[in-house]
This record gives sequence, structure tokens and C-alpha cells, in this order.
Amino acid sequence: MGYDALQRPLTKSYSDGTPEVSYQWDTVFQGALTRVQNSVTVREQLSFDPMGRVLSSRQTTNGSVYNFSYQYNLAGGLAQETYPAGRQVMSCYDEAGRVSQVKQKATPATQEVTVAQVTQYWEHGAAQQLILGDGLVSETTLFDDARLQLRRITAGTVAAGNWEQKLHYCGSGDETQQCVSNNGNILKQRGYGGAENDAGAIRRHRGGTGRRWRRIAGPEIRGIRG
Repeated sequence: MGYDALQRPLTKSYSDGTPEVSYQWDTVFQGALTRVQNSVTVREQLSFDPMGRVLSSRQTTNGSVYNFSYQYNLAGGLAQETYPAGRQVMSCYDEAGRVSQVKQKATPATQEVTVAQVTQYWEHGAAQQLILGDGLVSETTLFDDARLQLRRITAGTVAAGNWEQKLHYCGSGDETQQCVSNNGNILKQRGYGGAENDAGAIRRHRGGTGRRWRRIAGPEIRGIRG
């Protein structure tokens, strides 16, 4: 790592053959990171508003150029992002400044559609219910009051839920169990229909709608297949 006089990174190198990364500051807006590049990709922040928020940026990868633009609301939240192909994504906020709805347009000339809507929040600010554009409802139905750990997630249609996942932080018992060994790591997961194993080992489940999901490894769901 190399640094400037303000201890901001200027270069980063890797021991595994990953291309070296360089950083530029202050060239467009004082105090802002304005350029990051390696031998493959250059990412540039082209313009800023008076508050230091990025208004436009450009990414160049293997000679192909991709332009982005951004708009903000009066509270400083990102209100709209325009992608290189012309797709626009708009974020709406509630009175508490939380994202309540996400809409998009395939192009600036097409009609906007709602792709996600948060209809309920927990007291500590986490989303409790999310409705996607196709009517699928995802809910975080149980949080631990003391540690705010997510314990249960459900997903399904508006009419009826068809999938559930329970997260266990203790080695035995149900998902509500408390234990002194709880270090925040998920030790066991139970899927709808009873598929259960140690952390990350839920492989496949077929719900009542005929859809099935599989978990390859760890906490990331790789795909849902019909």
C-alpha cells in the first residue's frame, strides 16, 4: 500500500498476481476519490454536486465505456440512478428516510414499474415485509429482541406463504433458543418441509407450488429453479 500526505491510499498491490490498483483524489472535487484503476478497468467520478455527492461516473473496461448518472432528493438520499443501457432505477422514501419503494424504467421513454416495496419495518429499522413486483412476499418474521438477530424468514405469494427458513444460533433446540455460546454465527438452518442440517448444508427443497431451491454452500442462495 502507498499513501499520500493525508494517509489516503494511492496504490495497492497484491501477492497473488492480481493487477495493482491506483487511486486519484481531488482532481474533480476537493477531498473526493475521483479515479480508481488497474490494468483492466478504470472507474472515474466525473462530476459532483456542492454537497460532494457523485452526479456522474464512467467505467471503462477492456476499451468499452459505461456511463452512469445519479440524482438525489432534498434529504440527500439517492433518488434515481441511470445505467449505461438507459435503465433508470428510482428509490422512494418514507417519512423516516427509509427506502419504501423501488421502481424502474427500462428506458427513459417507457412506463415505470414497481419492482419492490417495503410495507413494514421492525422497531430497530430493519425491513420486516418486502413485496416484489411479481407479488412474491418476503418477510423477516422473527428477530431476537436482545441481540436483534434474524431468526426466521418466510417467502411466498400474497395469498399464502410457501417457503420458510429458520436460523439457529445455538446447537440444539428451536430457533428461539438462547445460549451463552451464541457468537453470532448460524449453526443450523431449517427449511420449509423439514430440510435441516448444519450451517450451509440445506441442499434442496420442493414447496407446495412445485418450485424448489437449493443451497450450494454457506449462507448464499445460488438459484431458484422452476
